[in-house]
Parts: sequence; structure tokens; C-alpha cells
Amino acid sequence: YYQSEHNLHKLKDFKPFSKYIENKLNLKKNYLFTNKKKVRVKIDKLWFVKSRSGVDLLPHNHPEGVISGIYYFKVPKKFSPGILKIKNPRKNIKIISNTNVYKAKNKEIIIKPVKILIIIFNSYLLHSVINQQSDEDRISLPFDANLYQN
Repeated sequence: YYQSEHNLHKLKDFKPFSKYIENKLNLKKNYLFTNKKKVRVKIDKLWFVKSRSGVDLLPHNHPEGVISGIYYFKVPKKFSPGILKIKNPRKNIKIISNTNVYKAKNKEIIIKPVKILIIIFNSYLLHSVINQQSDEDRISLPFDANLYQN
């Protein structure tokens, strides 16, 4: 398991990716938030996580952000690539997806990562990764974003 510094969005090689995500979020901000026409979504933290077999991440949240997300850059094809679990304590989270890699079960949303998939969720939600069984690397780019006045 290796995690980079949380400042990749400031580096030249990652700025296009960061801007791409910000633009997508800003196109959807009126859908994601109520009455937020005078704000802009901006990424404050972007980092990469590289992990292999036997790595689980305990439940945690990201209190520094309003929106958090994960972009799956590389996902192992053999065995379990590490399942993302997002707690849904009130069973009220809407899932917007054009893929069927998730299921809602009890008070959790369970997502099997696939390459180039982006998951976006409220930063306050507890989430974890379990059951990575592959010896291949899984590389993801998590990020945290906030709302700023235009």
C-alpha cells in the first residue's frame, strides 16, 4: 500500500485531470446542490493510492471536503480488486450510474471498481475498501472538493 501526498492537483502532469473533474462537477452542480448558482466546485486535494493483495482500508470519511471521489486508473482483472463500501445510514442516497457495478444492500452501497470508473459521494459518508485479493496493483486517484464563491 502506498499513498502519495495530497497535492497532485497542483502538479503540472495532474492539472488536466483535476480540471476535467472540476468541469464535470460544475456542469452538474445545480443537480448535486440546491441553490448553488453562485459557487464553483474546486478540487482541494488529489492523491494516488497504489495497493495490492491483503490491503483493506478501515471506514473513514473526508471532513475537509464537501464532495469526495475516486477515479480508478488501474484495476486488477483477476480475483477481487478491492470492494468499495459506502455507508448509507438512512438509505436515502441516490445512485446515478450508467453501469451495474454497484448494489445497495442494507445500509451500504457496495461497488466493484472497474478501470476508468469515477465514483462521487458526499465527503461526510463513511467508506472503506475490503477484500483486495489480487497481486496486481490497483491504482486509484481519490480527491476532495469544496464549494467556492464565483
